[in-house]
Amino acid sequence: MVPGFVARKMRRAVGLRRHPGNHIAYQWRLNTMRIFLGALLTALVAVSCSGSDSTNTPSTPAPLVPSDISPRERVGSHADGDWRLVDGVPAASGFPITLSIAGSDVSGRAACNAYGGTVDFDSGTVSFDDLFQTAMGCEPAAMEAEAAFMMALASVDAYTVSDTSLKLSGLDVDMVFER
Repeated sequence: MVPGFVARKMRRAVGLRRHPGNHIAYQWRLNTMRIFLGALLTALVAVSCSGSDSTNTPSTPAPLVPSDISPRERVGSHADGDWRLVDGVPAASGFPITLSIAGSDVSGRAACNAYGGTVDFDSGTVSFDDLFQTAMGCEPAAMEAEAAFMMALASVDAYTVSDTSLKLSGLDVDMVFER
């Protein structure tokens, strides 16, 4: 129940006045207001009583690399991102060669055409599979650089990665990429 003085102030605030001929409507509004205030008061008490327990000890921060992620996934995520070829395959001027890694997906531009496929990193070894590319024609120097890059990419089997560089190696292949 709402105390009488609160009910009187509420009546004045919302413009409720006693009218001799409209007693039922008045009572209905007054009861609705009391129910609303009672529910509001109950909610406020419930919220104030559900405060945090001060006896909790601060939790330890989450590890930077969760322990449930395999070493293979950790390496892949470290190599994730956009890379630009800086050494290893003769480049054609005006036709950059790029490599983008997102999980097990790989894509980029091989001088003239776009390419894509899958990549699998595993303890120092790497393999690129299901490689495909578009079939646009460009000037001969770009097409030669593209063919050399795609052959090299298909033959790499080892890698090293740091924050700023990725080295892909294989039989007679050493390609260096930078972010």
